Amino acid sequence: IPEREKYSERLFELQARLRVLMGGKAAEELIFGPENVTAGCTSDLRQATGLARRMVMNFGMSAQQQSGLLSLDVDEYAVLSDQAKHEIDEKTQSLLTDAYSHAAEYLRSHEEQLHRLAQALIEFETLSAEEIKLAVEGRATSITELRQREEENTKRELANCGATTKAPPAPRARPRDKKAPVAAPQAPAAEPAEE
Repeated sequence: IPEREKYSERLFELQARLRVLMGGKAAEELIFGPENVTAGCTSDLRQATGLARRMVMNFGMSAQQQSGLLSLDVDEYAVLSDQAKHEIDEKTQSLLTDAYSHAAEYLRSHEEQLHRLAQALIEFETLSAEEIKLAVEGRATSITELRQREEENTKRELANCGATTKAPPAPRARPRDKKAPVAAPQAPAAEPAEE
């Protein structure tokens, strides 16, 4: 099913999204150490927390086996007992902690590829999916070659388009009017006021 036509996601898909959202913080901690993590992951953490909360409160999902079969909105959450709120918060935190642990473990086991990707991003700033694959495989020099080929292909296609279609005629200059310019109407002179 195309992504834009998908209305329902399964638990493992939502967990994968949580892991991706936690990946930035996990990568910073792995590379720079826990004391040097920046606030750059704020948006990802906000999104992950919102997703985890919806998983628990709206979809009846959690990392624990005893998922609650309920769906609550924000107003309904507000009137719950403190114990019920605490249970929801614990399930939400459990999903986030689990996602962070998986992301951190994956990055630790693929640290060399992480460094290759980071270096390619420093060098090229943006990467396509194909370029990411090349970078992770340690073939960053192929990215330059790929971009050169794509640029040559684009130039060739543009040249072919110009050769097969005629350019529209240049707009013709309108002949100048040979009449003398018309002066703007003058306002009548004010008459002196009668005394």
